[in-house]
This record gives sequence, C-alpha cells and structure tokens, in this order.
Amino acid sequence: MTTEDLRSTIHRSTLQYPKKPSKEQSTSSKMKSPSGPTYDFLAPVKNAEAEEICMEPFEYTRSPSSKNTVSKVIARLRPWLDISDQSASVLSSPDCPVGGFLIGTESTDHKDRDTVTRRKRCIRVTEVNKAKGSQTRTMTASTDLPDRDALTKRSVPSMVLSDGSPSSMTAPPTSKPESDATKGAQERFTVRGNAVVAGGAGTLGLRSCDALLEHGLQGLMILDRDPTISQQEIDALRTKFPTAKIATRKVDVTDERAVEAAMDETSDILGSVDALLCFVGVVGCVESLEMPIAQWRKVMDINTTGSFICAQAAARRMVAQGTGGSITFIASISAHRVNFPQPQAAYNVSKAALLMLKSCLAAEWARYGIRTNSLSPGYMDTILNAGDGIADHRRIWAERNPSGRMGVPSELTGAVVLLVSSAGSYINGADIVVDGGQIVF
Repeated sequence: MTTEDLRSTIHRSTLQYPKKPSKEQSTSSKMKSPSGPTYDFLAPVKNAEAEEICMEPFEYTRSPSSKNTVSKVIARLRPWLDISDQSASVLSSPDCPVGGFLIGTESTDHKDRDTVTRRKRCIRVTEVNKAKGSQTRTMTASTDLPDRDALTKRSVPSMVLSDGSPSSMTAPPTSKPESDATKGAQERFTVRGNAVVAGGAGTLGLRSCDALLEHGLQGLMILDRDPTISQQEIDALRTKFPTAKIATRKVDVTDERAVEAAMDETSDILGSVDALLCFVGVVGCVESLEMPIAQWRKVMDINTTGSFICAQAAARRMVAQGTGGSITFIASISAHRVNFPQPQAAYNVSKAALLMLKSCLAAEWARYGIRTNSLSPGYMDTILNAGDGIADHRRIWAERNPSGRMGVPSELTGAVVLLVSSAGSYINGADIVVDGGQIVF
C-alpha cells in the first residue's frame, strides 16, 4: 500500500467501533503467535506471525466522510501514524513510530473496503505474505539508532500540538459556578475513573491511593515488586472503600512485557486506565569514585527507564480510549540540587532525568488529552530515611530546612489529588516541590 493509498483510505474513512470476529471467522481463520496463543484479530492477515497482540481492531470502512468522523479517525491513528493535518488529507510519514502496526485492504462480501487493524498491544509481525484478495504492509519501528553515515538520510518526525479548539482533546472545561458551595468545592477536586499506581505498596504510594479514593477514584491497580508487603494496608483500603475496585499485581517495572500485561489486566478488570502515578524508585549512597557501574545502571533502569515504560504503556491505553488522562512522576528535591551530606549521584541523576522526561511527554502527549507532571518531595518520614545509621544525616537535613523537620507522607497527598483531579485540568509539564522549603538554600 502506497502513501497515497493511506491518505485516501483515512480521508474517506468512517469509524466503526470494534467488531468481534464471527463464530465462523474465529474457527476458520485463527492465527498463532510464535509463543503459542491463538489470536482471532490476525484473521484478515494471511501467513502472519505476531510476537504480541495489541488493541482490539478498529475497522474503518469506505463511506462519505464527515468532519466529526475524520476527527475520530485521526485521534485513533495519531499514536501510530504521524498525522500532521487536522483534515487527515496529509500523512507526513507512512511509517509507524511505535512499531507493530498493520494497515491493509481486504475483500468482504464482494465489496472492496479499506480496513485498518490495530492489536491489543504493540505487535511486531515477523512475516507477512500477500494473499489473494488481501494486501498488507507491515510498519515497524527500528530499535537501532542510525549510524553516522545514515544521519543525513534520516527522516525526523515533528511534534503535533493541540489547537485547543472545542473539538480537540485539550478543549477548555465548562466554567460555571455551582450554586451550592459545598458541591462546588467537592467537584473542584473530584477524581474520576481509574488509576494505576506503580510502586503503590510503599508508604507514599499507599497514602496517595487512600487520598485519591477519598476524592472519588473508582478503580485502583497497585503495581509493585511485592504488593504483599503491604497486604494489611491494602485490605484496609478495600474495607474503607467497599464500592471501589482495588486490585494488585506483582510487576518488575523494568520489564516492558510485564508492564504491558499489567496494563492489559488493568483494562480488563477496571475498564480503563485514566491516571498513572509512578512512585517507583531505589537509592544507593556511594562515593562516585567507588560506584559500581552495575549499581548505577540499576538505579537508572528502575527510577528513570521503569517510569518511562509505565508511562508509555499507560499513555497507549489512554490514547486508544480517546479520553485522555494524567501521568504523575514522583521525582525528588534531589533532581533540583545536590543533597548534603550523603553522596548519591546515581539517584540524583535518575530523578533529574524524570523532570526532563515529564516535560518531553507533556509536550508530545498533550494533543491526546494527557497531562504529564511531576512531584518533588523533600525528605519524608519513610523507611527510606529511617535507621540509627543516618541519625546524624537526619539532624543535618532538619537544620538546613526552614521548617526544621522532615515531611510526613500525608503532606504529599494534597499535591497528588490536585494533579489527578479536575482542579489540575490546565496543569501540564509542571513540577511541584513539596519539601518544607528545603531547596531554598
């Protein structure tokens, strides 16, 4: 399929929501991935093998297009195709920037119709052959960086920003004062939908989960290396909020396949992914001259790469849902200045990277209605800062803080609710420091 074919297909398309394969299709044209599972979604593609499945297929059929229909098509395709024109008449690139997306045509009931099929997650098709009545093209994102000689031949995508129009994903909310003061105050900080909290079994994560549920969160998925360490506290949340769906899953955030599976499970159990909060993080205090490179890599892999993996997986679901959402990284005052007296270069760098990641994603994903922000806590009274071995350090931290103390976990929850709730609808790309004034010096 040529670029012109793609342009024509999208321009004259209308959106039909996912159709389940008929019983006949399910039994006669199932395809298998190399790992074994059977996927009905690959039925239109002959001789195809997929490593993993993406979202349920969206089918776009030929018919007279309308402005609203085309807008919906654009919203669905933009994560995978770089569509730069609101009218959908121009594709700046036919290539798939995130990998594993199939676009093709098939013949059904003797009437030609254009179809666009997406999978349950990011799929990589390892083999696609043309078959009678079917023509497909595979587009995958390369994992290799261009070498020096290829730099002058590369095609670089361009960001697309929202225009803020009423039909965009960043349209302004209706601003009408409530006649009831109590209702108005409650509505301002209402949290809607479902949230994934990565690293949610820790002290800060659990207190934030509690606050979000208090403000109306309907569903919660706690991802953690070992959620059972806080089983008693999680059970208490279920008792306190009996109408909320609360689930947990053991996940290594550095494993993208595991995170994708966790997001799939979240969608299956809760119905949607509307917010992500990343509390994941480890710290090691080592003199830089003595820093084992393996420890440096581990800190960066968990704190920075793990946060990106979670954000990417959550954002893909938000875009597919067409409802937007919010992503909040937990950075640190360590991202703003060097801590004293403890040496912890790897941790500081990993958290500083989160601040730039937050800004990059805020720029790229705003057009999908996704707000990306971060919180930078100061020294908090958690297990991370406990123990007699760092008693002198705690004294120094308190002496250098205008408030004269560490923070308690509940003091972070106000900012968490702000960023996730309707009160934060115009907050994007921001970092909120919650440290008692620690970094003023």
